[in-house]
Amino acid sequence: MKHSSRISLIIVLVILALGLVACGDSGSLSAALSPAATTGSQAVATPTVTAAATTAVATTAAPASTAPATTTAATTTAAPTATTAAAPTTAVSTTAAATTRAASPTAAAPANTIRKTDWIKVLKNDPQLTQEPPFDPSIKVYISINGAEGIVGAPDLDNIVYVDMDKNGQEEAAIPLISGGTAGNIGFLLYRQAQPLPRLIGWQEGYKQGLKAVDGKLVASNAVYSGWEPNCCPSGYSTITYALSGDKLTVASSRTDGYAEAQPPTVDQFYALIGDNQLEEAYQFLSGNYQKANPYNKWAAGFATTRKVTVESSREPGVANTVRIKLSSTDATNGGGEVTRQFNGTWKLVWSADRKGWLLDEAKIQEANAASGSTGKVLPLFQPVLASVKQKTGLKIALPTVFDGVDASQLYAYVEKADKSGYFLEIGYTPDCNGATACRYGSLAGEPVTPGQKPLSGTKVTLANGLTGYFTDASCGASCGDSTLTWQQGNVRYTVGSKAGLQAALVKIANSAITNGPV
Repeated sequence: MKHSSRISLIIVLVILALGLVACGDSGSLSAALSPAATTGSQAVATPTVTAAATTAVATTAAPASTAPATTTAATTTAAPTATTAAAPTTAVSTTAAATTRAASPTAAAPANTIRKTDWIKVLKNDPQLTQEPPFDPSIKVYISINGAEGIVGAPDLDNIVYVDMDKNGQEEAAIPLISGGTAGNIGFLLYRQAQPLPRLIGWQEGYKQGLKAVDGKLVASNAVYSGWEPNCCPSGYSTITYALSGDKLTVASSRTDGYAEAQPPTVDQFYALIGDNQLEEAYQFLSGNYQKANPYNKWAAGFATTRKVTVESSREPGVANTVRIKLSSTDATNGGGEVTRQFNGTWKLVWSADRKGWLLDEAKIQEANAASGSTGKVLPLFQPVLASVKQKTGLKIALPTVFDGVDASQLYAYVEKADKSGYFLEIGYTPDCNGATACRYGSLAGEPVTPGQKPLSGTKVTLANGLTGYFTDASCGASCGDSTLTWQQGNVRYTVGSKAGLQAALVKIANSAITNGPV
């Protein structure tokens, strides 16, 4: 009987062992066939018990597990990689992944996942956005951003810019916002891939904004205005490169540049302000270098008599940042009349990031009737007659800039003669003097040098630029005529005269004409 009982016990153990093999636990088979398996305390101490316990840990996700909770907890910490069976290992991985998803809404996802987003659904259900009445019934979504006053637009879902800004293998989505008006695009929304839907992490305002991805970076351009331009035509644009640190959108770099097309309108605005006598405002269109060379009071004094200014401007072909102008300036004269002069030349402009506009930096301008290459100064008394004299004679005119004993602003010039044989100008103290002795100051004359011409005579004097002049004293009877000083310069003989003038006075007048340069 005892023998039969013993046989029965062996059969039971064999059946139990075969069951464990069927479950894939070879360690448990060894334990079952070992005599020590009948003692619980010894089983805990052996490595095979540890393996069995680890298997229990791996199957904690399955409801069928009967392993004690205390054993599972202990072996999870002690030997998380001890399990070698395929099915339990899969159970461990599934549990870990589920925990990760629960802990973070931004679980790893393929880089192009965000491109498959139902953006209408996202935008209509985003708690950070408020749905606004659209300006056009055809617009499906029109939103404002909570807490961001002034940003209201229609997301442009046809032109989303996708770019991996933080180089984590997942793209972000920058969605332009359409203003629906002349402002163009007025900003963008930035979404990051998340579960179950992309998450709004930032936004930026803009004006006439453009977005693009450049070398893996998000780059925005915006219109830049100096303040005087019409809305259609900004002076320049900004280029802003954005970076992403965590969920924080930052500016990596920023710069501004000017549109070359805005240069002629800038020059036009400068002269329009001068014509309106808004000189302080016009002065702000000049560069720092130009202002340094021309302090405001001195510069403004040059426009004290200006009554009207008109200008035609255009970009100079083939020359960067240069504008060609045709200028007409009307100034008041001392006699209460007006004189209009024409000027041609160029302005070179420079871009100012601080002042957000083009500035006039360097001028090369001369009177339209002046000789080519001339930089000579033309005093107001000569301006009414210069063009006519040059046209009729074809000569360069020697114009003094100073007169002895009198301010040039008190004098007037009249044409006595102007033809191919030369010119003769009378200078008087009144606008209607016409050479009368009582109001006469003096004269200017010029004639071309011709073969066999009578040599110069008089008292030799040394003039500016190494020239030699010849002085002739005035003759006096009932009244005195002009003392004269004549010199030859190029192919023209020039003469300055002053009623009963002294030699030193005429040398002063002649030298100012020589150094001024024929015009």
